Amino acid sequence: MKHLTLLVAALAPAILAAPADESILEERTFDDFSTTDRLLFRTPLPVFENIRFQQNPPSLIWASDGCNGGPNNPFKYPFGPACQRHDFGFANYKAQHRLTRHNRKLLDKQFLRDLYYQCETVRARKPCYRLADVYYRFGRWFGGKKRDTNEIDAAEVAPADAPAEAEPGHVEPSFEEAMAAYEKAVSEAKTEGVLPASEA
Repeated sequence: MKHLTLLVAALAPAILAAPADESILEERTFDDFSTTDRLLFRTPLPVFENIRFQQNPPSLIWASDGCNGGPNNPFKYPFGPACQRHDFGFANYKAQHRLTRHNRKLLDKQFLRDLYYQCETVRARKPCYRLADVYYRFGRWFGGKKRDTNEIDAAEVAPADAPAEAEPGHVEPSFEEAMAAYEKAVSEAKTEGVLPASEA
């Protein structure tokens, strides 16, 4: 009996360190799915940024290159947090095998909402909104170019937390149209004196 007790005591750490059973792994995966969706679609952007700083939960992917590689932002509009959440969405949806065409569009729409939210903090809002449109259109175009050939096209199910899409018949501007609208807004803002005339 003494030997059995010693054997159990010796094996206890190995037993406790053994991989979780399949049901626990499935539960964790489900938790990661629901946490990702909540952080993307139901969490205010400043709260997301705080959670991102803590990288909690650690099971999710928090890496981001910010807005590197995006369109020029000469007036330094504060788009960084929006780009970080966009990167978070793409990285985790890809890792969770949920990056469908439909979900890619939902992530891009949330990106635009976040960009607009950031524009509410600046003085020259109209050019900021129009540059947000440029970032969004660039992301839609560039994301399509970089589209993973393994991206899932089946089971186009929207996340439960995702906001409704635009009304039927809504036509989004092309990248060129968005860029022209931005340049016009910048010109008007310079004339009104809310943007410095020297900036491009």
